[in-house]
Amino acid sequence: MAASGVVSIVSLWIFWRKQPVGHLRWDGEQWHWSASAAPLQAVSIQFDFQSSLWVVLRTHDRQRIGLWLDEDPEDPCNWRALRRALVGSQGLAVSPLASEDRWAA
Repeated sequence: MAASGVVSIVSLWIFWRKQPVGHLRWDGEQWHWSASAAPLQAVSIQFDFQSSLWVVLRTHDRQRIGLWLDEDPEDPCNWRALRRALVGSQGLAVSPLASEDRWAA
């Protein structure tokens, strides 16, 4: 029992240490990841815990990158802006016709 706990903790530590580091930026139309030259194809929220998010980035070459994003307690305004952009951009993955139908009165 204790051995499985140690293995779990070591596995989580290794996973955490291998997490990519960079900057995620929204330009109003597309997401950009500092480690990728081209804009991202998609960013999807997998889990939303308000002060942290698990997101998956899909790069132009279809690579998937999982990121754990955490709120910076020293800069909550940027965190709220990032969350709004992430949540707002989730609906942009639909086709143009579907979005027109949604807004039709």
